[in-house]
Amino acid sequence: MSPKTVRTIISGALSAVLVFSSIPCGAYAQTTVDANGSSVSVRQVSNDSFEVVQDKQLSKITIANTDHHRNVTVTNTATGEKSFFSYDKKARTLYSSITGKTISLDEIQTASSEDGGSYFATRSSGKISYKYVSYKSIRDAIGIAATVATVIGVILSFFPATRIAGKVSGKIADILNALHNRIPNQSNHGLKLTQKTKRLKYIRWGKPVYLTVEETINVTTY
Repeated sequence: MSPKTVRTIISGALSAVLVFSSIPCGAYAQTTVDANGSSVSVRQVSNDSFEVVQDKQLSKITIANTDHHRNVTVTNTATGEKSFFSYDKKARTLYSSITGKTISLDEIQTASSEDGGSYFATRSSGKISYKYVSYKSIRDAIGIAATVATVIGVILSFFPATRIAGKVSGKIADILNALHNRIPNQSNHGLKLTQKTKRLKYIRWGKPVYLTVEETINVTTY
């Protein structure tokens, strides 16, 4: 499989999980796709939990936040096996129990525009920014091969509390078809997220409540 094909596959997985994490509480969704004749479903249970069924095996993903850490746990309910990713918010590092490696999230580059400057979209009230994560960082976290659940788990570790506009999960079947293929050990290629930071206004008990959210509006490769 060519590096370009694998990049498309990984991008599809990211798009899919961001769709699920964008759905507000009370409106959680379940998506089922067929990959090589195998049915795979992903369901968001709550703000902090997901369920993934692959080859009739259920995996549960839970997210726990403290002042200093964000812990994402992936549990195979059939075997009881647990894998976890622990993000140190102060050190900006991610520990993976799968590989035993600690990854610096400073490798995930952030810029406000292509040339590094900041700008505001002409037809939007939100600020546009970009985030980049290399395939090497993904491979350091989940190893060469992956399951749907571990891919989703590490993505939620890399990009917490991310929302996305529109339905961009069309390529999820691609990653489901290639979970046992090798993830490139490339630090100069990876995923690029276009994000818009905006301030939302809600009315609660007759009073306005403001919430700042970071919404992913596009996912490409670089």
